[in-house]
Amino acid sequence: DELLGKVLGSMTAPLTGFMAVNQGVIRKFVYAVDALIKKQADAS
Repeated sequence: DELLGKVLGSMTAPLTGFMAVNQGVIRKFVYAVDALIKKQADAS
């Protein structure tokens, strides 16, 4: 059981890190789009 837990833990750790990186990229993209929308609204 302990070995299985270690194996599963080592498999999910990179996946968790990958998801965290993707969320950061998506968050930055959303902020950039929001800033562009606000800039266009201020210009008109």
